[in-house]
Amino acid sequence: MLTQLFPKTFKRYSSLPLLGSIADDFSKRLLQQGYQEGSVCNQLRTIIRIDKSLRQCGVKRLEEITRESLHAFLPTKSQDDRFLAGTIRALERFLYEKRLLSSPKEDPPSRTGMLLL
Repeated sequence: MLTQLFPKTFKRYSSLPLLGSIADDFSKRLLQQGYQEGSVCNQLRTIIRIDKSLRQCGVKRLEEITRESLHAFLPTKSQDDRFLAGTIRALERFLYEKRLLSSPKEDPPSRTGMLLL
């Protein structure tokens, strides 16, 4: 799908360090859900920013991405950057459907927490 949407620059998306391996499937899923090609292209352009931001925060592998790490980049108001907000939500759904979204590491329970278990 990437080769159809971006015939000359598809490698830019498929070679992303974190999200490159899922970029093609992500674009296919968006189209299956009824997104227009122009919207899918905008979301793919936005995953470049998300990939870079995740790596700057220390995420090294796709399996390390959590809801919290994605939500850290949500704009305060969704209208501040509607492409970013929409792409994060769509990417979160996609990763969850593919069982690629890891849960956050939990802190060990406190002594009080242990008593409540």
